[in-house]
Amino acid sequence: MRLKPIKSDTPLSKLFNAFMNSLSIIEITHDPIYYSMKVHNASIDREKVDTESIYDAYTRFERHYQLAILSNGLRQFHNAILEVEKELIKYFEQYKADWKAYATQERMLSIEEYGGDDNDYNEDGSVRYTEDWDSLKSYTLHYTLTAYIGGNYHEEGKNCEVRGEGLGTSRAQDYADFLLMVRNESAFSPFKFLAKQGAPLQFYRENEAGDMEPMTLADTVEAELNTDIRNESIADLFTEAIETGYQIRELFESLSADQDYKEEYSQMLQFVQQIKTVTFGFLN
Repeated sequence: MRLKPIKSDTPLSKLFNAFMNSLSIIEITHDPIYYSMKVHNASIDREKVDTESIYDAYTRFERHYQLAILSNGLRQFHNAILEVEKELIKYFEQYKADWKAYATQERMLSIEEYGGDDNDYNEDGSVRYTEDWDSLKSYTLHYTLTAYIGGNYHEEGKNCEVRGEGLGTSRAQDYADFLLMVRNESAFSPFKFLAKQGAPLQFYRENEAGDMEPMTLADTVEAELNTDIRNESIADLFTEAIETGYQIRELFESLSADQDYKEEYSQMLQFVQQIKTVTFGFLN
């Protein structure tokens, strides 16, 4: 299975897991386990894609690959939220929103743990304190956050994209196909498929006594409506989480590494915690 659930108890992880769970039918129907190596090789040679079955195999392989990217990307996004929140809380609570205090102390702690160059030490072997910019720039809060916020700069004038999915790396529109599938999950119901084939269907549910009882047509319609309403909410919240991640990127790209930016980083922390707890303005 490519859509691996995120093992966490955060509301964000529950949202992402619900989003992926709504794609389970798509995942099953696009699993390449049903195809041979011969069919796969033919499908990736586009000049030979001259039959409907081969083209169908190609589209299934591509969708399966997209699902793998989705699963990995949501896990990376979730991890980025947790790491950025941790660093911002440390910045405010431990370093009182002082960029230089953060950088000087984080540099010393890093050298103590991982080692440094000869000029990083005093004669007695202790780590040398310095406020020299060249020594500090790789230990600033801004530099630390570039590992988690998409499309930023480790080196002046050089764009270093986050590997994989960071905050703001993708927009909600990049998930448009999957958002549509989640909103329309009930349309992919295997029960609807069977019904279209003329197969006799009877739905059941557990009653208060624990026994299975047949559902009426009205009950079935209500269950599908509830699923549609739930999926609309999941898609809306997912969109808000991804777009708020992009707001974080836009804010971050307006900042330099050698300023405190107390208000801006406070706003960023608020955005991060809104995403983590899935509590956005339009819900308040």
